[in-house]
This record gives sequence, structure tokens and C-alpha cells, in this order.
Amino acid sequence: MRILLSLIVSFGFISALSFAEEDERSVYLRPSEDAPVIGTLPKGAFVMSPTQPAELSDRQRAEGWEAISYLDHLQGFVQRTDLTKDLFVQTGARIYSHERSDPRYLLTLAEAEDHYEIENLTANWVEVSFRKPITAFIRSDDSNSPSPVGIGTASQSDGDLFDSPAEQKESVAKQEPSRAPVATKSAISDDSILRTFEGWLGTPRSFFGRKPLYPYQIVDASGNRIAYLDLSRLLITTPLEHFIGRKFLFYGRAEPIEGKRDFVIRVEQMRQN
Repeated sequence: MRILLSLIVSFGFISALSFAEEDERSVYLRPSEDAPVIGTLPKGAFVMSPTQPAELSDRQRAEGWEAISYLDHLQGFVQRTDLTKDLFVQTGARIYSHERSDPRYLLTLAEAEDHYEIENLTANWVEVSFRKPITAFIRSDDSNSPSPVGIGTASQSDGDLFDSPAEQKESVAKQEPSRAPVATKSAISDDSILRTFEGWLGTPRSFFGRKPLYPYQIVDASGNRIAYLDLSRLLITTPLEHFIGRKFLFYGRAEPIEGKRDFVIRVEQMRQN
């Protein structure tokens, strides 16, 4: 009986591992199986194309590699010399995935609007955590299979839109680390700081035949609108209607709508959560 039970438990554990592997795909820093893995995504997850197109060789494309814009909490390392006396990461500093000053491990360059939290200090390196979209790579199991939902950054012209709203208050200093995603209407701030907003993708109702200000909105768990979403900066390649009701991370700036008690988030990146 014990042997049978052990076999059942072992088999269940193996099945769970196989299921996890089938439902996730690794996110690589470069289009190579030897590159550092910086995260995972569920298969079929909503992904975006990077702002700047990444060059891939014909061989890499044939192998199923695809460049994406990856937005998540990340860990990295910066050289101690790139830290100011006030313990801020200097603009232009190189952030690596490992404690190695090697281009193969370069995650990103620090920008003025980035927010980094210091996790650990050593003689030569500083471990930091941060959240910002970076260019990464995923590989399809079958190069003939359709790629995940793709969205790329288009021109920043406003175009013919509808409108947008949402209210949240959160005072964050310019050099202060970015706080956790917000998902309540009372947490929105119009201080023009890039932030990550967490919520569900929804469509606003139309009243008396009038079109809503914007065709999409971010809602909370109860279905209440947090803000409208301005997606004009994104090039949408797959109908978003398939993703209504799913949870997303929206990266952008919130702005008040003139004459209304609503906000709009000018979305620059979005990712299924």
C-alpha cells in the first residue's frame, strides 16, 4: 500500500511538473538557448513588440525566436561606481543580469525616469530591483504556430480617439522607487510620472447612443471603471475583444479629463498579468 501510494504521489508530482512546463515559456535576454532566462510567460499570453525593432537573423526566425517587450519586476546588478553618494543609480548606468560587465548580460541602461531599489551592496556591485519594459525574446515550440498576440508601439500622434478617465492619488518623488501596481480609482495621480497600473481590460457602456470617450477602460475586480485607456500609441495586431475581462499591467501616464471627474491613462506598454 505504501509503495502504491508513493507511486501515485510521485506520478502526480511528475505530471504537475510537465503541466507547468507546458503552460509556461521562458523569456530570454537574447535569442539563444544559452542566454540568461529573466522570466517566464504563460503560453498564449498577451505580449507586445518592442518599441525599437530587434534584429533577428533568418536562422533565428526559423528557429521560432520572437522579440517582445517584457514588463515585470526585475533584478539586476550595477557597478558600484555607477552609484551616487545618495545611493541613486546614475543615468546611463549599465544594468546587468549577473555580476559581470559583459554585453551578453546587459539588461538595460538606466534612464532619468527609472526607479531602482537598492537590494544589496558589495565592494564592486550593487543589486537592484526595478520595473520597466525591456526588449527580451521568447521561442515558439513550433515555428509554424501563430505567434502570441502582438502589440507594437506606433507613432505618438493622437489620431482619431474617443476619450479616457480614472482617479488615483499616489505621491511619488521623482527618484523614489515605483510603488506596487495601483488598481483603485482613488489612487490615480496626474503628476505625469510613468507608472504601472494593474486591472482588468473592459469596454465602457454607451448611453443614449453616445459613443464613450474611449473604446477601452481599466476596471477593478468589481467591474468599476478606474480609468479610460488611450491605446493610440500602440499598434494593435490582434482584436482586443478576445481579452476583455482579463487582467493586465498598463504602463503609462494618467491625465485628468477636462470637465469630467475621470482620468485617462496614456498607455505606452501593456502586458497580460
